Amino acid sequence: MTVLVVPDDHATIQGALDLSGASDEVWVRSNTYAEGDLQKLSTGIVLRGHPDNLTKPVINASGFTNGVLFYTDWIVKELEIRSSDSWGMTGLGSDRVAYISDMYLLQTGYWTSAGGGIKALKAGSTVDSVHVHLPGAQGIYGASATVTNCLVTYPRLTGIALTAAASRAYYCTVYGSSSHGITVAAGQARGCVVSQSTLDSFHATTGTTYDSTSYSPGGSDFTGANTDCQVDDPLFVAAGTDYHLQAASPCIDYVSTDVGVYVDLDGVARPQGAAYDAGAYEYVSPDCGISDVDQVDSLSATVTFAASPAGTQVPLEASAETASNWGVASSPADAALVVVKASMVSSLVYTVEYNHRTTPGATITVDSSAIDTDDGGLCDDPGTGTYTATSDAESPTADAIEWPLEYAASVVGEVLSDSDLHAGLLIGNVTPKLAQIVLNLLLSDRSAQLGDVLPSTGKPATVADDRGGWWADPTFGSRLWLLKRPKLGDDTLARSVTYADEALAVLVTNGILGSVASSSDYVTDRRGKRIGLALTIDVTQPDGSTGSIRYDDLWQQLGGAA
Repeated sequence: MTVLVVPDDHATIQGALDLSGASDEVWVRSNTYAEGDLQKLSTGIVLRGHPDNLTKPVINASGFTNGVLFYTDWIVKELEIRSSDSWGMTGLGSDRVAYISDMYLLQTGYWTSAGGGIKALKAGSTVDSVHVHLPGAQGIYGASATVTNCLVTYPRLTGIALTAAASRAYYCTVYGSSSHGITVAAGQARGCVVSQSTLDSFHATTGTTYDSTSYSPGGSDFTGANTDCQVDDPLFVAAGTDYHLQAASPCIDYVSTDVGVYVDLDGVARPQGAAYDAGAYEYVSPDCGISDVDQVDSLSATVTFAASPAGTQVPLEASAETASNWGVASSPADAALVVVKASMVSSLVYTVEYNHRTTPGATITVDSSAIDTDDGGLCDDPGTGTYTATSDAESPTADAIEWPLEYAASVVGEVLSDSDLHAGLLIGNVTPKLAQIVLNLLLSDRSAQLGDVLPSTGKPATVADDRGGWWADPTFGSRLWLLKRPKLGDDTLARSVTYADEALAVLVTNGILGSVASSSDYVTDRRGKRIGLALTIDVTQPDGSTGSIRYDDLWQQLGGAA
């Protein structure tokens, strides 16, 4: 298998296809390409956007009959096709088996009122997560295929038309069709939403099962057999422009049947609720977590010490203006608390730092209350959360408790703040001085090795390239800077561990640590979408004691692409 990159290896997409053979891959970098009728008589070719892209490459096929003519077993994904005279994509010579995903097709066939989005799909084909807007005739048209998570808007004829047996349309949305919304012959249409079609929303021949929702005041609703269907307004966020669902939509939790589709058009996990939502988009309730200090209007907390003297309470107060440095609201004369401040260190977590006069084993309790979040009224405020820790140090000493504002705490440890990297969490026997040494090694640029892909060029480094690094010692620091360009993936996780271990090995060699080991994992939002990369450094001191340092925002600091 050979990978050809456009424009690195060839200036045009067709030129790269001409050089490709069976099962080869053509990766296209983000740009606009005035090309069309792209084709190659070879099976199994992969035509896709480059994995490093932040936006889809645009194929402007104006003046060409079609955009892409796929051959047998082609995979086409992560591209945008515009303005072809007939079809955005069609089979080369006849119906073909193809896998098509993550595409945007705009005004294909629109100016000639012919063709449309995707045509000539043969049994075994899959079309997933495709948006077809303003097609000249049909949005997606084929014989027997499986079409999932697709959005077709304002087609001049039918939105989705599957004409042979065993066809499947799952979780699709069609809006503003001048003919039928979805036509399926002897197959299934489950979890689909059709709105504002001139003729039938769903038009079926004998043997098709519908389990969908329709809203089509201009025409009829269902022609053919249907089960568990309804006619109702789907309550889009903005009908005609935004087809996500409002909180009161009847499409939410509408489909109980599991058809093996577990993400939506946005890549959001299905289901989010008790059942699957109809349409291309799964409804996601507002994120009610507190992820930024500016969301907190006010918060109060009480620190209670069970010893020295027992039961002493010191209340704390904070607001959006002072949450990064809390003060003691009141302090009894015999207070065990000497210094208190608090700051947000990561999503959903606040830290209270204090000096206390307790004996080892004393119980320390922190209660948060009166939490008021600035969320526009979308969410209920979290209420109170309590966390209890046990003192493990001689008195007096400094310590810290972390606890999420929602419900319960996660970690007890010290907090390291740095101007370059936010809040590395220190756990166990890790001093701030050691953490600073580790941080310096991780964020200093080590020279790239020959063959490393450079972020500046996207190509493997050669002896003629500037490979970075410190002139006095090219092996000092880490190669984490090479991750500025790649998207998050399993390879990125593995590389981050390799680069961190390589950088920190000098601490073991020089006897500062007995051992060091790195691990990394994804940071995700509540939808399950990957938004970052966290790095954990586990260390063993020469005396055998252990500790860890965790950086939750490493990916953002490196400038990586999610």
